[in-house]
Amino acid sequence: MSIWNKIKSWGGPNPDCRMFTVMAVLAWPLLGFAKWMAMNGSRWWLADLLAVTIYIFLVMIALVGIVVVPVLTWRRKAWRWGIKWIGSCLLMLFGVMVGISTGVKFQKAGYERFVKESAPLVAALEKFTSEEGHAPATLAELVPQYLPAVPKPSIGIQSDYGYRAGDQALAENLWTLHVSVPTLGIDMDQFHYFPKQNYGENFPVRRMKFLGGWGILLDS
Repeated sequence: MSIWNKIKSWGGPNPDCRMFTVMAVLAWPLLGFAKWMAMNGSRWWLADLLAVTIYIFLVMIALVGIVVVPVLTWRRKAWRWGIKWIGSCLLMLFGVMVGISTGVKFQKAGYERFVKESAPLVAALEKFTSEEGHAPATLAELVPQYLPAVPKPSIGIQSDYGYRAGDQALAENLWTLHVSVPTLGIDMDQFHYFPKQNYGENFPVRRMKFLGGWGILLDS
């Protein structure tokens, strides 16, 4: 028996139950894949937002179903119908939980890759500042002596690294870097790099985690 036939058999004559079961089966791979897309190109972050929006809606339906279906089942004495609907609702919740867990793993891998890919830029800024006695006014000044080209962040909603130098730099650093990265759809984690590593002078440390010298201000 094919997977579709099994789903049709599970839903019985009720097409809504079959459709809900299909969405439950697809929940975790789609949610996880959306996070993978968001971590592999800034233009894909809207996929994460769309996936989270859809699944918030589906989870609300599933929670309502878990509450309402038992009442309808008891009134109608339709035990088989009720068991299948409750099973589909629970499967949906399980799928979303697994999808979120998968997405978190993709996000962690994306963060680690971003820090690794940003290392040449950080090293070039530190070398320029050490040799010239001041920070470059723009990242373009690093090219071509310190970098072959100005890199672009592999994650986040920005097409370029945020860069501040001189009086605009934060916490009395000569320069600072920052990138905004979407997480859980509408929230934004803020990546900051301070050469002095004195993040506590600008941000609440209790809301931060640190990775490879970067301070990540968590929004969620």
